[in-house]
Parts: sequence; C-alpha cells; structure tokens
Amino acid sequence: MLFPRANVGGIDYKGGQQYSAKNPKMGVTFYLHFNDSFARVKDNRPKADKKAPHFPSVEQLREEDWEEKPYLLFVVKDTSGQEVSRFTSDVRKGIKKIVWDGKYSSIANINTKDEPKTKAWNTSFVKPGDYQLSVYLSVNGNLDLIIANHNFEVQHLYPHHTINYQFINAVDMVYAKANAVESEYKKLDNKLSQLRAGFRNTVGASIEDLNKTREIDQMLKEIAVLIFGDKTKSKREIESAPSLKSKAGLLAWGTWNHRGTPTGTMKILLEDLKAMTNDALLALEKVNTKIKLLEKNAVQQGVPYWD
Repeated sequence: MLFPRANVGGIDYKGGQQYSAKNPKMGVTFYLHFNDSFARVKDNRPKADKKAPHFPSVEQLREEDWEEKPYLLFVVKDTSGQEVSRFTSDVRKGIKKIVWDGKYSSIANINTKDEPKTKAWNTSFVKPGDYQLSVYLSVNGNLDLIIANHNFEVQHLYPHHTINYQFINAVDMVYAKANAVESEYKKLDNKLSQLRAGFRNTVGASIEDLNKTREIDQMLKEIAVLIFGDKTKSKREIESAPSLKSKAGLLAWGTWNHRGTPTGTMKILLEDLKAMTNDALLALEKVNTKIKLLEKNAVQQGVPYWD
C-alpha cells in the first residue's frame, strides 16, 4: 500500500497548481534584434599579459566612471510629421521587445529616476491612424539613427470620437505650469534660507536686511498655502480649500482617463487652475525681485551666500 506523505508545508492546497501570470502589456508592440554587444569604454584598456602587465591610467578609469549606459530613444510621429511621443528603453544583445502604450507624451513632468532611461508622463490615447517610428541608439551619449520612419497603424477598440483632445492639451499645459510654479517656489525658498543664514551669522551683516528676509519668508508661506494647501488647518483636521497641487492632480488624472466630453466640474477646475497659477506666478515674481536686492546687499557685506 502507498501512504502519501502529508504536504503540510507545501502549496498543493494553496492553489499553487493553478498557473497564473501577469497580463501582457497593451499597446503597439515592436521587436528589435541586435547581433552584437555594444562597445564599452572598458574595452579600450590595453590587453595585459605576463610580459607586459597593464594598469589602467587615471584618465582611463575616469572615462569608465563617466561612461553613460547605452539606451534606445523612440520617437513617434503622426502623418503630418508632428511628434506625439518619446520614450526610452535599455538595450542589449539579442531580441528586444518594446510596447508603446499608444498615448501622447505629457509636457507636465518627466521621470528622471533611471537616468538615462527617462520617461515622460502620458496623457490620453492618440487618434487612430498611421504613424511613424524612428529609433536612435545612444552609446556613451552619442546618438545614431538606426531606424527611420517605420510605418505602422494604430487602431482602437473603443469609440474615440467623443474625446476632446483640445481640452486634454489645455489640461496638460496648465499642469506643466503648475509644476513650474512649484519648482520656482522651492528654488526661491532655498535661496531665502541661505540668505537668512548668511545675514544671521555673518559678523557685521545688516540686521535690517535680516529683518527683510523674515518679511519675505512670510510672503513665501502665504504662497505655500496657495500651492500646497493650508497645513495649519489640515493638521488640525479643519476643513480647508483645495490647493493648486491637489486641483492639478485631480484634473489631470480625471481628464487623461476620461473617454467622453469634459464634464462641467472639469471645465471649472481648469479655469480655477489657470487663475491660481497666474496668481502664484505674480506673487513669486515679487518675491524674486526682493530676493535679488538682498543678494546684492549680501555680496557687498561679505555674506557667504551660495547661489
């Protein structure tokens, strides 16, 4: 008789016998094949043997340290020659599978985390029709065109006629402007922090100028409420008005994932964002003018200010 051992710690009763895998990526799929590996700076080292041992020079080692990884740059254009998307991918010897999601590249933000394999945000699906793909190969920062204007067609499985591409572009532009506002705020806030420390701790520096930095600091705090929200209220769980950042994110996410005509709420949000970004930019310009005057004073007083 056969007495099978109890599989107490196994996976038989946990559904492990049912195979599952991730769904394939949706989009336009391209395949590329590279016969050879790509030359690297380290390959330029002189070959060493027992008779002539070689130690890399400092210049050779520096070139290796500064080498940029090879990558592919993909450029998609419509029939009019207008670019609709750019994206990158790593590259290696053999077959390379690339899936483009069929969406317009956003001008609002770019992810630089995996430099040089960077990626722009996406908005909505492109219109059905004919497109062209060009591919550039970058080896140590030098790009060469390896595929020029490869023709392909994009088709959709859902009705696209109700998508308002003009509204989507308007949202993308105002979102980019909102991100520019945040970037400018952080730059000015950092400058002011350095100036305040300089006037505060430099022997003989003007106390009057130090007081002025506090006035500018208050101006920036008011701008921060507009951009990021009222933290005085939110941390005490008091209802507060939506910030520029929260409105921008909500509108972009809703618009880029919406298949119909823009809702009334979306239109109101867009107009609100335009007004808020303009107000923020005007306020930041005033702060920038005041900081420039203090920078001039700091230099004259020998304050160790670093731009």
